[in-house]
Amino acid sequence: MVDKRYQVFISTSGLDQSDAYRTLCQTLVVMGCFPWGVEQRSAKTATLARRQIDESDYVVLLLGADYGILSSSGMSYVQLEYIYALARQKPVIAFMSANPRDVSCYTQMSKDTQKKFELFRQQILHDVQYVFEFEDMADLEFKARLHMPEALLHYPAQGWIRSYGTRLLQDEIRRLRQRVDVLEDAKPKHRCAPSMLNLAPVECEDLFEIQYHLRAYDPTGQYRLKQVKTLTWLNILQILAQYFSKPKPEAHFVYCLNRYLEKVALSDACMSHPNLTEVSEVNITTQSLHRIKVQLQKNAWIVPVGRDHHRHVLWEITPKSVAMLEKYVSNK
Repeated sequence: MVDKRYQVFISTSGLDQSDAYRTLCQTLVVMGCFPWGVEQRSAKTATLARRQIDESDYVVLLLGADYGILSSSGMSYVQLEYIYALARQKPVIAFMSANPRDVSCYTQMSKDTQKKFELFRQQILHDVQYVFEFEDMADLEFKARLHMPEALLHYPAQGWIRSYGTRLLQDEIRRLRQRVDVLEDAKPKHRCAPSMLNLAPVECEDLFEIQYHLRAYDPTGQYRLKQVKTLTWLNILQILAQYFSKPKPEAHFVYCLNRYLEKVALSDACMSHPNLTEVSEVNITTQSLHRIKVQLQKNAWIVPVGRDHHRHVLWEITPKSVAMLEKYVSNK
């Protein structure tokens, strides 16, 4: 295996996050990343921050209870860095304080700044797929250790390889090329499509089991659970149609399905674990999410329709789906 490291730019909202910044830096170093950033914001450091973002593989947004130092445009430097990262198509992972209104620096902001801060949080929740709220430094470290590897796998990056590792990489490339040549010679003349692409169309009343994970809490403590939610394909289409009636980025699949599962997770989990008091971190499995996207496209219910200005693939429900949903509503 080649020892690959990644450069991570950490964009912080202000001095209130200095402890969180150090905690996140230490956690990323332990995970084999190279964190860097600019803590003191000013017009002079803005160019440096943009250069660091350009050279980074990932951008981590660390948002506390402070909107941050304002630029001459009236927008905070951290929000400007966030916009620049999106424009440069850098993968963004966000860690946000769970209760910013309970912190003194939030109440010290003017009403206008508080409004900008809240709008910025909403923008992050809307645009970024990987957003995690944290309670304290221990929770931040736990969330970073738990979710950063998943985000790095979801957004593959070039990274950095030690000089001695390039020889290993060349050897691995040579070995894989030889393996490909052997497989090319041995394969049949007629290619078989991957099994997921051979899916047969489904009927709207057919059932599908959505698998998902959650963190459960009861009086004795907390633990991880794996749950299964059985829905018809029509039910799944109804959930997605609320978001995809207009073109939306592909990331909205996991967003809207997780929002639905969050609403039903506690009641469903209580059927087998009646002492539960709360659930959190509800996430659909990658296998279920992929099956849903492929199956809906196979049925021509939701299809790609282009890309947005960030080059993200946009999806939208088809007229066939609209007619089917309208027919279902009229028959109820």
